[in-house]
Amino acid sequence: MIKRHKLWARDHNKNTQKAMALVLTFLSVLFISVSDSAVASTHASATNTDPLFRSTRAVAASPVSTFSHLSYRQQAKDLIEQLERQHLHKASFSSGFIERLEKRSLDTSAIKAFAIEQLAINQSDLRTNALMLHRFAGEPSPAPAFFNNLVASESDATVLITRFYQTLKISNAEYTTYMPSPMARSYPAYTTWLANYASSAEIATALLINYQSFGTRTERAAKALVKNYAFTNKDIAFLTYFSGIDNDFRQQVEQILATGLAKGESPNDIRTVVRLIQAYEDDFWQAFHAKH
Repeated sequence: MIKRHKLWARDHNKNTQKAMALVLTFLSVLFISVSDSAVASTHASATNTDPLFRSTRAVAASPVSTFSHLSYRQQAKDLIEQLERQHLHKASFSSGFIERLEKRSLDTSAIKAFAIEQLAINQSDLRTNALMLHRFAGEPSPAPAFFNNLVASESDATVLITRFYQTLKISNAEYTTYMPSPMARSYPAYTTWLANYASSAEIATALLINYQSFGTRTERAAKALVKNYAFTNKDIAFLTYFSGIDNDFRQQVEQILATGLAKGESPNDIRTVVRLIQAYEDDFWQAFHAKH
């Protein structure tokens, strides 16, 4: 009897342990499920309220496209034209820095500061564009070719900005004692954020708009430097390098944007990214006018 009782007790303990293990397993699964739901809820809340976190991962909560009756390629064209009308009008290119260059009222220290900041952007953009290529190399054509061309173009710009920098005879002491401008560094900080978190459609559209405004400004600056500061055309080749967008670039952006819209990306998210990159570029140009 005692032996049987001990045997039963031993079996009972084993069964109890098994039951407890099952309960603990169930509670663990339940806890993970609840935790995941909470995280998902928090993420959904953040992506719906904070424009920085709206992306292709939150398209379900984005507004329905106002172009739904059109083909995706036509939607892309129309959206780009809207953005160009909004951000590429003449008033948007005003810059105290460029206007003072044109009046020859800007001293050389401001031009040197511009060159140092532009060199920093070039070095940042080269890494940023490489990251974009890494992220989107597996996407449908023409995304891989588009981002590969960005890397190649930035590599070419590296040679040109170096010549511009050397023309100004910026000494090592001037470079090491220069205090970077937060306004000037906001642009590369944002493009780095885009490279990590934005979609290919958001990035391509933003760059199409931004390169046009940047090119218009650098072309004005180049003409002023040649006319008023005795620079040669070779000296300012970096500035004229960005003037004009070829049709192939535009066609690639239209296709990348159309693919994004077809996947459900929100035009409003595209507009937000473009608005922000343009604002940060404005900060860049105003930085030198404000300091000098």
